[in-house]
Amino acid sequence: FPVTIRSQNIIIKTVLFALFLFGIFLSIGLIFSAQITTPIKELTTAAMNVYQGVYDYKENVRSNDELKILGQAFEKMSGEISSLLKTKEHMIQELAIANAQLDEYNKNLEQMVADRTRQLNEANTFMSAMINSLDQGLVVFDKDLEIKPIFTKASHNLFQADPASVSFPTLLKKDSEEDEENLKQWAQITFSGVLPFDSAIGLAPDHIQFGDNIESEDFKYIQLNYYPMMSESEEISNIVTVATDGGIVTGK
Repeated sequence: FPVTIRSQNIIIKTVLFALFLFGIFLSIGLIFSAQITTPIKELTTAAMNVYQGVYDYKENVRSNDELKILGQAFEKMSGEISSLLKTKEHMIQELAIANAQLDEYNKNLEQMVADRTRQLNEANTFMSAMINSLDQGLVVFDKDLEIKPIFTKASHNLFQADPASVSFPTLLKKDSEEDEENLKQWAQITFSGVLPFDSAIGLAPDHIQFGDNIESEDFKYIQLNYYPMMSESEEISNIVTVATDGGIVTGK
């Protein structure tokens, strides 16, 4: 009987010791489990926040293992996403302002174009009226002796021809091959700038005459003057010929 009681005591002590050890191991396991599951829960919550558009995660992992590194990386990622979104919002605001300004400009564009067109038409009408009120003939020609569609109404009467339908040599009644060739050479020299314009212009015809002599009924003496039109590169682009009824004047 005493042996049995002693055996029972040993068994009870053994069981209690085993329970004690189990409790210790269980506590240690729970502690380690909490150290693992708590950061994972925090990261899971942070991931859900990011999914819902909240990017204010601050790393709070107390361990020094891979979970802490993951938490730090997640915090950095959240911060960068937040910064990018703020930049995007700023850009969106700037685009909205620009679009509003563009809409306002588009609203006024049609009126601006209409006003500008009206101003140009008025200016052209005014210039045409002024030019055509002159009793001089103004004709513009280029280096190929082609007449531009810019001339006064008086040109028809003074040259006795329509400048729009003839070349410059024909307008000056230089119809022969020799006269036309001389005019072409003169134009080449003048437009190329080989000679100063004032010198080169002295080689051009300075008048045209209608009628055989002063006693002819159709006698007319037209004095010619020339003026250069310069391009942006300071080269002669066209030449303006001004024809004036010189009355009874002897030419060269």
